[in-house]
Amino acid sequence: MSTDSSIKLSGESWGVKIDYRKRNRMKLTFKLNQVESEGFLKFMEATNLSNMTEEEFVKSLFFLGAKTRQDEIVEGLSKYMKEHPELEVVEGEETETPKLEDNAEVNEN
Repeated sequence: MSTDSSIKLSGESWGVKIDYRKRNRMKLTFKLNQVESEGFLKFMEATNLSNMTEEEFVKSLFFLGAKTRQDEIVEGLSKYMKEHPELEVVEGEETETPKLEDNAEVNEN
């Protein structure tokens, strides 16, 4: 690893591969170049205050990102509905939408 103390993370050149598997499973792969890899390791070292394993840290980033994205969608929808009061909310069958909780357990399977 280089001795540069700055953290350089940019997802612009990351290779992302999604591999769909049997039984509704998938595998996500992120390919980072040397500079990006060093930046990620420095980021993990600087922000991993609870001493998680690398695997736990990556999972936590993924789920925190998913929860943040979910919150953004809900906020955007709420804003849109307030800006368009003429839209009618149709009540029908209740469906339960899974929510990512702040303390969501990560399923290892």
